Amino acid sequence: REHFKLPTREEIMSQFAKAKYF
Repeated sequence: REHFKLPTREEIMSQFAKAKYF
């Protein structure tokens, strides 16, 4: 069974910040 880790809040916030910059 494939197992994927849920993105942590830091990862989400970092991606959100990048999205805001771009």
